[in-house]
Amino acid sequence: MEAPPSAGDDPPLNRASGRRPSPELASESHTFGSLLRQLRVRACMTQEVLAERAGVGVATIGALEEGRRRRPHLNTLAALADALDLSPDERAALVAGMPPRVQAPELPVESVISEPLESTAPGYPDLPAPLTPLVGREGDVARTTDLLQQGVRLLTLTGPGGVGKTRLALQVAVVLRGHFADGVAFVPLASLADAKLVQPTVAQVLGLRETGGHPLTELLRRALRDRHLLLVLDNCEHVLAGVTEVTGLLEGCPGLVILATGRSPLRVRGEHEYVVSPLALPAFGQVVSLEEATRSPAVRLFAERARAASPGFALSAANVSAVAAICGRLDGLPLALELAAPRLKLLPASALLTRLHRALPLLTGGARDVPARQQTLRATLAWSYGLLDSKEQALFRRLAVFAGDCTVAAAEDMGAGLESDAVDVLECLGSLVDKSLLHVREQAGEARVGMLETIREFAYEELEASGEETAVRTLHARWMVAAVEEIEPRLSGPEQVPMLTRLATEQPNIRAALGWLLEVGESDGVGRLLRSLIRFWWVRGQMMEARRWADALLAGDPPPLARARASLLAGSAAMLYDADAAEALVLLDEACTLARAQSDRYVEGWSLLVQGMLGPVRGDVAGAIALVRQGQHLFQEIGCEWAVGFCLGNISSLSVLLGRLDEAERCAEEYAALAHRIQDAICVARAADCIAVVALMRQDFERVAAVLDEAIPVALTVGHADVVANGLMGLAVAAARQDPVRAAREFGAAAALREATGGDFWPARRTLYDPAVERVRGALGTATFEAAWREGRTMTREQAAAYALGRDSWAGETLGQAANRAG
Repeated sequence: MEAPPSAGDDPPLNRASGRRPSPELASESHTFGSLLRQLRVRACMTQEVLAERAGVGVATIGALEEGRRRRPHLNTLAALADALDLSPDERAALVAGMPPRVQAPELPVESVISEPLESTAPGYPDLPAPLTPLVGREGDVARTTDLLQQGVRLLTLTGPGGVGKTRLALQVAVVLRGHFADGVAFVPLASLADAKLVQPTVAQVLGLRETGGHPLTELLRRALRDRHLLLVLDNCEHVLAGVTEVTGLLEGCPGLVILATGRSPLRVRGEHEYVVSPLALPAFGQVVSLEEATRSPAVRLFAERARAASPGFALSAANVSAVAAICGRLDGLPLALELAAPRLKLLPASALLTRLHRALPLLTGGARDVPARQQTLRATLAWSYGLLDSKEQALFRRLAVFAGDCTVAAAEDMGAGLESDAVDVLECLGSLVDKSLLHVREQAGEARVGMLETIREFAYEELEASGEETAVRTLHARWMVAAVEEIEPRLSGPEQVPMLTRLATEQPNIRAALGWLLEVGESDGVGRLLRSLIRFWWVRGQMMEARRWADALLAGDPPPLARARASLLAGSAAMLYDADAAEALVLLDEACTLARAQSDRYVEGWSLLVQGMLGPVRGDVAGAIALVRQGQHLFQEIGCEWAVGFCLGNISSLSVLLGRLDEAERCAEEYAALAHRIQDAICVARAADCIAVVALMRQDFERVAAVLDEAIPVALTVGHADVVANGLMGLAVAAARQDPVRAAREFGAAAALREATGGDFWPARRTLYDPAVERVRGALGTATFEAAWREGRTMTREQAAAYALGRDSWAGETLGQAANRAG
């Protein structure tokens, strides 16, 4: 490690600015590397400290200062300038020290010289935050980050299960986060059982909604073609076909870079493979010295985890040989080391080594075509399992049915069949966490327990061997049905946002439950899940996935009530995305008839409502209003107020088509009052959107701005992209006469978002939007209009909303730059 620079000779601080005077940076003899080193030393930073503050690799800074890398990416340059707190003049001098680039820079140099760059990354879920430091992977991190910075666009980390591929990928993502203008998106694939779910999962993480009008691949390509993004695909080996479809996006998305992890390479064009090896071991065949052992990453990791479990543990001359031998027996695999280390709470190192000698020979008869290290890991897991008592073993294998993780309450229910009470189950959970077989994370104030995927696979094998698989999977599925039915009523009211988040978190478990219930022919359970998830899937734009489950249920000839619920979802999806009115009407009519016969007024009401939404396509708007009114009465009878409001909103939109603006306004205002009374954020946003349409028709642009100022932020909070797109378009119409450039940008942003959400704007809205778009085009001229339109399309959903609401200025390229580029 480089010694900290001496600050003794630094010039005094300027009392007015808090800065030291700038050094003489303009000398022609100064290279970029020498300037960077001079500024770093002046700031009293080591290379390691600067790397941490700037979010770059230590190897990158070393290469720059030594001249092995002469010109950094401008994102890197901006991060270094920010970390060093450089003045504008110092930034300019640093930029001037860079050799010329043959190709145009990826960002305006002015942004580096004048002001620190602000993050423009979309609101992807945060990267998982490991609770322990990464040990022994400094070289791997440096090499992989360098590859990704030097033009490699598809890098796959390969190696045996438990070697630490995911942990390494997360560290690389953290280091490179500042290098990508649109940030890093982490997509865990371990819980997926079907390769067809890879693209929907990627779309979900990116905040996109499915559309039947365009293939999902095209939706992803459109969303990613203008983004500079690192996409991390974790645990790919079991869904290779789906991952290959995602990697195919690289050709049409020049700013996209993919980092994948898996037990084998993807074997696609352009792939670079990086083999993640086990941690280095000390030399064997001789007495191992304490100094030599502590240089071994495997020993360091084992000792760290042992101290975490037993604070009194210390590596010493007395135990170092046994510890080194343990690490050797476990092949230096991080997962095996982390599982073994806590056992030192009970056993000295020599006794632990003896147990490993007895266990390993008994469990080496696995498949010959898998790596020996994988067999050793299996032996380690089997040994850990053998140390559990019968209650712990039963709970451990039962928890394998969860895809991803689960709440503590769910884990307790899985243990309900044990001869113990809830307190005993909690004690078993705590013991499994202590023994590193489970991990705990907190989400929204709630603890969730889960297993590493390799551990879960082992636990599931034990579940199969126990003969409990069918009973436990059925228990899990039924628990999931009950949980979703308990959540569904809370999707309206003050708990709405956390409950939407809860359902999104439980989607892997919901999918597992649906798959099992279909497999064993439990149509009732599938139908109950479909009914309870209608609103969630609708709001989150996942109706195409809903249709896949519905079609699977219909293919099995289910009983009438389950068929009614499946037909409703299939018909709704056909109406929203397939633009197939005939098919939608057949399905919806069947759903309505069956639901009426089975006294399911909720499904009957939904069927009537969605049939009414097809009125404009069928040319019978008045008849459509009558159908929606019938649905409204049914929802009133069962006390489903949010659905009553949904009907009012649709009646308002249909009335606009008939020119009945007073009726449209009355229904919209009634909807808004109901929404605020029941504290339903989705309804609040939709009602404000309906009011805005009426105000636009009357050219009351002040009211348009006032109501959409409420609707758009609320819609962003609940993830209702349809309302955001409508709101952006409404504000664009309102701005068209006074600020056509702003309007053109907002039109572009709204169009891009609508493409991502699927379908088209309703006919009532098209009559407002299309003339306004043409007026703006005529006012600006085609070249200027299209340049501003493209600027809007590059905005994220959040950026576009802030810009349209006047809360942020456009920070991208200037209109003149865009127009010149277009010309």
